[in-house]
Amino acid sequence: MFDAGLLAGAGGTVGLAVSGGSDSVAMAVLAADAGFRGPLITVDHGLRTESAADADAVEKLASVLGLPFRRYGPPLERLENGQAAARRLRYGYLAAGARELGLAAVATAHTVDDQAETVLMRLGRGSGVTGLSGILPVSHYGALVVLRPVLNARREDLRRFLEARGVAWRDDPSNDDPRHHRVRVRRALHGLSAAGVAPERIAASAAHIARAAAAIEDGVADLARRAATVDRAGGLTLCRARLSSAPLEHRLRLLSAALKAVGGRAGAPRWDALGQVMTAIDRGAGRATAARVVVEAGPETVYLRREARRISPLLLMPGETALFDGRFHVRAGRDAPAMEIAPLDDNARHCPPMAPLAAMAAAPGIFVDGALVAAPTFGVWRRGFSRFLLTAKFRGLTVRRRGLAAAVGSQGVSSYFGM
Repeated sequence: MFDAGLLAGAGGTVGLAVSGGSDSVAMAVLAADAGFRGPLITVDHGLRTESAADADAVEKLASVLGLPFRRYGPPLERLENGQAAARRLRYGYLAAGARELGLAAVATAHTVDDQAETVLMRLGRGSGVTGLSGILPVSHYGALVVLRPVLNARREDLRRFLEARGVAWRDDPSNDDPRHHRVRVRRALHGLSAAGVAPERIAASAAHIARAAAAIEDGVADLARRAATVDRAGGLTLCRARLSSAPLEHRLRLLSAALKAVGGRAGAPRWDALGQVMTAIDRGAGRATAARVVVEAGPETVYLRREARRISPLLLMPGETALFDGRFHVRAGRDAPAMEIAPLDDNARHCPPMAPLAAMAAAPGIFVDGALVAAPTFGVWRRGFSRFLLTAKFRGLTVRRRGLAAAVGSQGVSSYFGM
């Protein structure tokens, strides 16, 4: 019911995300029973009037268990409402808490029931093998490592455990509100269970699909090593022959990851957009645009570059780190002046030709008082402006689970396609 080995293998202290509901309260008690001493972290998201009382209950539980406690939220300003917004807020606070407390990971209390609901919801959206893999025991939310030690437990079993121990929990009324899609799916699941499609069976299928997805991802990682190279502008070149000889699923997944990396988007491109790009590649000639990326297909190579438009500048203060256009991590030294990061545009003509000019125009330029002082990914620095004041690195090409990445730094180009 509780995977202690998952937490023990984290390589450091693991925080426990506890909302006050039965699943997370049971996880906290089981973790304490197993000797784990990580902090209980709760997020008062402020979306319900009862949320502060829920957080108080978690604080009391931490005291009873003899564990540290940390509360986050609510934000001073909230622009969205609903469960999706609450989830983003919660994981954002959990990530901040992990950094602040020096945690190796944070554990959440997803169960077999959550797994079955998630798989059914994704099935309704027409998801492929990655989506139908469901909730994984270990996943990442940005830099946050998320562990799920009760993923093999049923919610009803966790509640029986708490009742036997005399431990109370708090129910969130929104979990029974049919206006939420998950609640409607949860109710449908009761009917499926009566027909023999039990949550445990759905979760077992998700585990089988997850193994298949992992095998596919291994193939995509291998294809990326053989077929992809990254330049200093954050552009990506694919060998068309190696790409074309790969299985279609590998090609589509690599192309999706490449579009995300070059376009700086967090989400995957639409399938219809992928299809248009794949058609241009299969013809061996032509141009297509998808997910803020221009794809230029030739008989031997396929080149992907960021469109040189709608790129928002940002201000970088001394000692800060920022993500420019979703593509480049830029860090300023503590002695650096206030700087603006913006696309090079026409200034790219004055840089060494290390990539196609259109791609270079979308690369980051560093401006002080309106004047260009550096094009760091191309190793160009204005006289008197120290190259050690900042670093810039391409965020990279990533394939989920295997950590496939490519990096472009100010001192040169380095690639890592690690298994």
